[in-house]
Amino acid sequence: MCRILPVLLAAALAVPACAGRAADGDDRDVTVSSVVPYFAGRTAVFSGGTARTLDQVPRPRLRGISGPVAVGTAGGIVYSTFHEKIRLDPLRTAEEQGVRAGTVLGHPSVRVSGESGDRVLADGAFAPAVSATGRVAVGLLDDPVQRFGREYDAAVAVLDNGAPTRWTDSGGLRTPVAWVGDALLYAVPTQARLPELWTATGPGDSRQLVPAGSFVAASPDRQRVLVAVPEPERDGRLTFTVLSLADGRVLARFATELWWVGLGSWTARQIVAVGAPEPGTLTALALDGDLRLHREVDFDVPAELAAPPNEVSVAPEQKSFGVATFVAGTTTPNPSWVLLSCSLADEACRRADLRQGTEYAGFVSNPST
Repeated sequence: MCRILPVLLAAALAVPACAGRAADGDDRDVTVSSVVPYFAGRTAVFSGGTARTLDQVPRPRLRGISGPVAVGTAGGIVYSTFHEKIRLDPLRTAEEQGVRAGTVLGHPSVRVSGESGDRVLADGAFAPAVSATGRVAVGLLDDPVQRFGREYDAAVAVLDNGAPTRWTDSGGLRTPVAWVGDALLYAVPTQARLPELWTATGPGDSRQLVPAGSFVAASPDRQRVLVAVPEPERDGRLTFTVLSLADGRVLARFATELWWVGLGSWTARQIVAVGAPEPGTLTALALDGDLRLHREVDFDVPAELAAPPNEVSVAPEQKSFGVATFVAGTTTPNPSWVLLSCSLADEACRRADLRQGTEYAGFVSNPST
């Protein structure tokens, strides 16, 4: 998502396509092309095929979270990973594998990979959100390890001079989503399909934005946010809603036919959001800041690919977006990851298949403004 990368990286990354060798040490002369920077396994690929090998595979192991995984910053890539102690075989029972309630399966951490190396920023942490000024927020687990059969509790914490300062209490898996200026958006999972969205400006200073919804984009002036809210009376279809960040007032609404939406972009010219109205289709919507629809483009997605996709990243300068997904039915340790590069001008997508067995794939982007 080239618009949302910090300024110091934008010049290096805002190019028509990114290409590199297949990841995870594969020596075959295979390249994949993506309209936005991406990672595949431990390899992050930038403009012109420039690549960086990370110490760990970026991935969100904890279930129920949907925060950032790999974030491009001026100092490198801040990413979430999971140090696996036991890999469960889904075809065997836990008892057959010697796993019981409380058995340690592993633990998450947030790392940064830059010119000085690859190091841990916070242990027992996940979902890093990095502000335009470089502040890092994470979800911080009360118990830093994942234990079989246990529920998780996590607070939102901001890393000040390397030490975490808790901005919230730890009820449920509180998950950073994005910074909007000095305000931090975070999600609180519930029994509903979409989590609660909250905003915080400091320790103990939080306010709910919506009781259920997903963040799509923030305005360039950092005064408004676009969220997607499910409407029960429309069978859960999403209504785009622009909210004032200062007081939560509803400034505009637009009812869509989407039931899922990924991260979008909001520039001075327009908002671009990509979602799914049904399996096998992606829809790109171009709207103005008052949610007046300017353009709607449908893209057919191969039926074999999982729906909805895992991640979307919009490159507004290129009038394109990237999609990270996988072939339905393929799972760890042999998932079949696929990147789609879709052009709004051509109204078509180009497919690139990653090497079989790539553990995880996604985009190096930053929804913060």
